[in-house]
Amino acid sequence: MADITLVNLNMLFMRYGEEIERELHVPLGCLYLTRALEDAGFEVDFRDYQTCATDDPFDIAAFLEFLKEPAPVIGLSCMANLLPFTILAMQALKKRYPGRTLVLGGVGSKSVEEKVLARFPWIDIICRGEGERTGPELLRALKSGGPFDNALRQALRQAQGRERSRTAQGRPEGNRMGGDLGGVAGISYRDGAGKIRHNADRARIRDLDSIPFPAFDRVELKKYAGYGLMTSRGCPYPCTFCSVAPVWNLESYSRSPQNIVAEMKLLHERAGADLFLFQDEFFVSGKRQVMAFCDELSRTGLKLEWKAFGRVNLVDEEMMRAMAACGCLELRFGIESGSDRVLRIIRKGFTAG
Repeated sequence: MADITLVNLNMLFMRYGEEIERELHVPLGCLYLTRALEDAGFEVDFRDYQTCATDDPFDIAAFLEFLKEPAPVIGLSCMANLLPFTILAMQALKKRYPGRTLVLGGVGSKSVEEKVLARFPWIDIICRGEGERTGPELLRALKSGGPFDNALRQALRQAQGRERSRTAQGRPEGNRMGGDLGGVAGISYRDGAGKIRHNADRARIRDLDSIPFPAFDRVELKKYAGYGLMTSRGCPYPCTFCSVAPVWNLESYSRSPQNIVAEMKLLHERAGADLFLFQDEFFVSGKRQVMAFCDELSRTGLKLEWKAFGRVNLVDEEMMRAMAACGCLELRFGIESGSDRVLRIIRKGFTAG
C-alpha cells in the first residue's frame, strides 16, 4: 500500500446548457509534490481527477469510485473555485474511509484555514504554502505517530472486509490527530484535544532551480492538451483584489532561463509539446530576466511557441520584439481600469497614462 494518495482536483470544466467544454492540463502542483515525496522515500499513489471518465465530475459517486481503496493518508489539492466541491468530496471520503487522514492543500483554503477546520471536522490537516518541504515532513510525522498507524490498520481491515468500529460522526474510535505535528511548519490542524493549531509559516524556497522537475513520468503526457510551466513563484505587487500574491507573502523568486528552457525541451521531447503557457503572474519581472530567457531559448534552435502574463509598466518595444522573435504568441496584461483614481485605490502600481 502506498504512503499517500495524492489527488489533483484542479480542472478546466465548463457547462453551457447542454454543451460541455473540458480540457486536460498537466497538473503541475501535484506533480511537483509527488516528485518531492518520492525523492524523500515515500510511495505515492497519484490520481488526476481530470482524467475521470464521467460526464459529471461533480457527482460524488463518481468521485468515490475514482478514489476507491486509497492510501492511509489522502491529500487533495484545489484552487479557490473548487473549494466547495473539495470540502464535500472530503466529507464523502471520510464517511467511506473513516480511518484515513485527510489533508487539504493548494491555494483554495488560503486565509480561511481556521474557518474550514472549525466548520468541517472531517478535514484533518491543511497545508499552507509550498509543499515540497512540508509534504515529506508531514508524512514523516504522521508515520511516527498514531494517526498513520491507525489509518493503515483501518485500511487493511477494510480491504479484508473486516472494518467494524465507527463513531456516530463516522470516525473510528481513537483516531485522533496525534504524533508530533507541532514541529511541522506550514500546517494547520486539530490536536489530540480537538483544538485548532496553526504552526508557523514555512520559509519560502528562494532557489527554484533546486526544485526537481515535476514527476512527469507519473502521467501519460500525450493525453494532455495544455502544457503549463511555472517560471517564477510569487508577485511583489500589493493589488487589493488579488488572491494569488498573498499566497506567496508578496515575495517573488524566479527560475534561471537555463532551467526553464530545459523543462520546455524535456516536454517537447517526451510529449511533442510545442506550445506552452507560463502560468505564473510574474514572468515579466524585469527586462534583464526576459531578455536572458529569449537568448537561451533562441540558442537551442527549438521552434517552440509560448504565452505569458506581464505588467504594462515592465515592458518596452525591444523586449516585446525579442519575445515575438523566439516564439511568444500572446502576452496577457491585467489592466483592470482606465481610471487613475480606481488604479490608485486598488494599488495597481501604474497609471492609465
